[in-house]
Amino acid sequence: MDALKTVPQLFFDAIARVVPGLTALLLYFGFFDQGWSHWRRFAEGVLAKKDDYPQGFVILSLLVGAYVCGQFVSPFAKQLEIVTDGLRKRKGIAVQYDWLRLHCPDAGALCAKIRAEYVMFNSLAVILVGFAGALMLRQGQVSTGWLVTLPATGLIMGYRGFDTKTTFARSVEQFRAAAQT
Repeated sequence: MDALKTVPQLFFDAIARVVPGLTALLLYFGFFDQGWSHWRRFAEGVLAKKDDYPQGFVILSLLVGAYVCGQFVSPFAKQLEIVTDGLRKRKGIAVQYDWLRLHCPDAGALCAKIRAEYVMFNSLAVILVGFAGALMLRQGQVSTGWLVTLPATGLIMGYRGFDTKTTFARSVEQFRAAAQT
Protein backbone atom coordinates (compact mmCIF):
# COMPACT_ATOMS: atom_id res chain seq x y z
CA MET A 1 0.00 0.00 0.00
CA ASP A 2 2.95 2.36 0.42
CA ALA A 3 3.42 2.30 -3.35
CA LEU A 4 -0.02 3.90 -3.74
CA LYS A 5 1.13 6.85 -1.65
CA THR A 6 4.00 7.40 -4.08
CA VAL A 7 1.75 7.66 -7.14
CA PRO A 8 0.67 11.31 -6.55
CA GLN A 9 4.34 12.34 -6.33
CA LEU A 10 5.16 10.48 -9.56
CA PHE A 11 2.15 12.05 -11.21
CA PHE A 12 3.25 15.48 -10.01
CA ASP A 13 6.76 15.01 -11.40
CA ALA A 14 5.46 13.70 -14.72
CA ILE A 15 3.00 16.54 -15.19
CA ALA A 16 4.77 19.47 -13.51
CA ARG A 17 8.35 18.70 -14.53
CA VAL A 18 8.56 16.28 -17.49
CA VAL A 19 5.87 17.86 -19.69
CA PRO A 20 7.35 21.40 -19.51
CA GLY A 21 10.89 20.02 -19.78
CA LEU A 22 9.99 17.99 -22.85
CA THR A 23 8.36 21.08 -24.35
CA ALA A 24 11.57 23.05 -23.75
CA LEU A 25 13.67 20.31 -25.34
CA LEU A 26 11.36 20.10 -28.36
CA LEU A 27 11.50 23.86 -28.84
CA TYR A 28 15.28 23.79 -28.50
CA PHE A 29 15.59 20.96 -31.03
CA GLY A 30 13.24 22.75 -33.40
CA PHE A 31 14.73 26.25 -33.23
CA PHE A 32 18.33 26.00 -32.10
CA ASP A 33 19.57 22.55 -33.06
CA GLN A 34 19.57 20.02 -35.87
CA GLY A 35 16.56 18.14 -34.49
CA TRP A 36 16.18 14.66 -33.05
CA SER A 37 19.21 13.26 -34.80
CA HIS A 38 21.39 15.40 -32.56
CA TRP A 39 19.81 13.95 -29.40
CA ARG A 40 20.23 10.45 -30.77
CA ARG A 41 23.92 11.09 -31.48
CA PHE A 42 24.30 12.61 -28.01
CA ALA A 43 22.70 9.59 -26.35
CA GLU A 44 24.76 7.27 -28.51
CA GLY A 45 28.13 8.90 -28.13
CA VAL A 46 28.14 10.60 -24.74
CA LEU A 47 25.79 8.55 -22.61
CA ALA A 48 26.00 5.04 -24.06
CA LYS A 49 29.65 5.19 -25.21
CA LYS A 50 28.98 2.51 -27.83
CA ASP A 51 27.52 2.08 -31.29
CA ASP A 52 24.79 -0.41 -30.41
CA TYR A 53 22.39 0.78 -27.78
CA PRO A 54 18.83 -0.10 -26.86
CA GLN A 55 16.22 2.19 -28.38
CA GLY A 56 14.66 2.58 -24.94
CA PHE A 57 17.87 4.18 -23.73
CA VAL A 58 17.35 7.20 -25.98
CA ILE A 59 13.77 7.58 -24.76
CA LEU A 60 14.81 7.18 -21.12
CA SER A 61 17.61 9.72 -21.53
CA LEU A 62 15.16 12.11 -23.18
CA LEU A 63 12.73 11.76 -20.25
CA VAL A 64 15.52 12.28 -17.73
CA GLY A 65 16.69 15.33 -19.69
CA ALA A 66 13.11 16.63 -19.76
CA TYR A 67 12.81 16.17 -16.00
CA VAL A 68 16.06 18.06 -15.41
CA CYS A 69 14.95 20.89 -17.73
CA GLY A 70 11.65 21.01 -15.85
CA GLN A 71 13.54 21.37 -12.59
CA PHE A 72 15.53 24.29 -14.01
CA VAL A 73 12.34 26.05 -15.11
CA SER A 74 10.46 25.52 -11.83
CA PRO A 75 11.97 28.50 -9.92
CA PHE A 76 10.85 30.85 -12.70
CA ALA A 77 7.40 29.24 -12.70
CA LYS A 78 7.27 29.72 -8.93
CA GLN A 79 8.00 33.43 -9.42
CA LEU A 80 5.13 33.63 -11.90
CA GLU A 81 2.91 31.94 -9.32
CA ILE A 82 3.94 34.47 -6.66
CA VAL A 83 3.13 37.35 -9.01
CA THR A 84 -0.28 35.93 -9.93
CA ASP A 85 -1.06 35.11 -6.28
CA GLY A 86 -1.17 38.86 -5.68
CA LEU A 87 -4.27 38.93 -7.94
CA ARG A 88 -6.01 36.26 -5.87
CA LYS A 89 -8.05 36.99 -2.75
CA ARG A 90 -7.62 33.61 -1.06
CA LYS A 91 -4.91 33.40 1.58
CA GLY A 92 -3.68 30.55 3.75
CA ILE A 93 -4.26 27.84 1.15
CA ALA A 94 -0.84 26.27 1.77
CA VAL A 95 -1.68 25.57 5.42
CA GLN A 96 -5.05 24.11 4.49
CA TYR A 97 -3.44 22.01 1.76
CA ASP A 98 -0.83 20.64 4.21
CA TRP A 99 -3.61 19.80 6.69
CA LEU A 100 -5.55 18.05 3.94
CA ARG A 101 -2.54 15.99 2.82
CA LEU A 102 -1.90 14.93 6.43
CA HIS A 103 -5.44 14.21 7.62
CA CYS A 104 -7.25 13.24 4.38
CA PRO A 105 -4.63 11.71 2.06
CA ASP A 106 -7.13 10.77 -0.65
CA ALA A 107 -8.49 14.31 -0.93
CA GLY A 108 -4.94 15.66 -0.65
CA ALA A 109 -3.87 13.44 -3.55
CA LEU A 110 -6.66 14.83 -5.72
CA CYS A 111 -5.59 18.37 -4.86
CA ALA A 112 -1.97 17.43 -5.61
CA LYS A 113 -3.02 16.53 -9.16
CA ILE A 114 -4.67 19.93 -9.58
CA ARG A 115 -1.54 21.53 -8.14
CA ALA A 116 0.59 19.66 -10.69
CA GLU A 117 -1.54 21.08 -13.47
CA TYR A 118 -1.15 24.72 -12.42
CA VAL A 119 2.59 24.26 -11.95
CA MET A 120 2.73 22.74 -15.44
CA PHE A 121 0.81 25.67 -16.95
CA ASN A 122 3.04 28.22 -15.22
CA SER A 123 6.16 26.36 -16.39
CA LEU A 124 4.86 26.22 -19.96
CA ALA A 125 4.14 29.96 -19.85
CA VAL A 126 7.71 30.68 -18.74
CA ILE A 127 9.17 28.37 -21.40
CA LEU A 128 7.10 29.76 -24.26
CA VAL A 129 7.73 33.41 -23.41
CA GLY A 130 11.40 32.64 -22.74
CA PHE A 131 11.84 30.95 -26.10
CA ALA A 132 10.14 33.88 -27.81
CA GLY A 133 12.67 36.19 -26.15
CA ALA A 134 15.54 33.92 -27.14
CA LEU A 135 14.31 33.84 -30.73
CA MET A 136 14.26 37.64 -30.84
CA LEU A 137 17.92 37.68 -29.81
CA ARG A 138 18.87 34.92 -32.23
CA GLN A 139 20.92 35.80 -35.25
CA GLY A 140 19.30 34.86 -38.53
CA GLN A 141 15.85 34.66 -39.98
CA VAL A 142 13.01 33.93 -37.56
CA SER A 143 9.42 33.88 -38.69
CA THR A 144 7.26 36.66 -37.25
CA GLY A 145 4.55 34.07 -36.78
CA TRP A 146 6.64 32.30 -34.14
CA LEU A 147 7.44 35.60 -32.45
CA VAL A 148 3.70 36.20 -32.07
CA THR A 149 2.53 32.63 -31.46
CA LEU A 150 4.97 31.67 -28.70
CA PRO A 151 4.31 34.61 -26.34
CA ALA A 152 0.56 34.54 -27.08
CA THR A 153 0.45 30.85 -26.21
CA GLY A 154 2.59 31.60 -23.16
CA LEU A 155 0.04 34.18 -22.00
CA ILE A 156 -2.74 31.65 -22.47
CA MET A 157 -0.78 29.09 -20.43
CA GLY A 158 -0.20 31.71 -17.73
CA TYR A 159 -3.92 32.41 -17.60
CA ARG A 160 -4.65 28.67 -17.42
CA GLY A 161 -2.17 28.43 -14.55
CA PHE A 162 -3.93 31.27 -12.73
CA ASP A 163 -7.36 29.72 -13.35
CA THR A 164 -6.23 26.23 -12.32
CA LYS A 165 -4.65 27.62 -9.14
CA THR A 166 -8.01 29.22 -8.33
CA THR A 167 -9.66 25.82 -8.83
CA PHE A 168 -6.99 24.29 -6.59
CA ALA A 169 -7.64 26.82 -3.83
CA ARG A 170 -11.40 26.34 -4.05
CA SER A 171 -11.00 22.53 -3.98
CA VAL A 172 -8.71 22.64 -0.95
CA GLU A 173 -11.19 24.85 0.91
CA GLN A 174 -14.15 22.62 0.01
CA PHE A 175 -12.34 19.36 0.89
CA ARG A 176 -11.16 20.79 4.19
CA ALA A 177 -14.65 22.05 5.08
CA ALA A 178 -16.14 18.65 4.19
CA ALA A 179 -13.50 16.82 6.25
CA GLN A 180 -14.17 18.94 9.32
CA THR A 181 -17.94 18.33 9.31
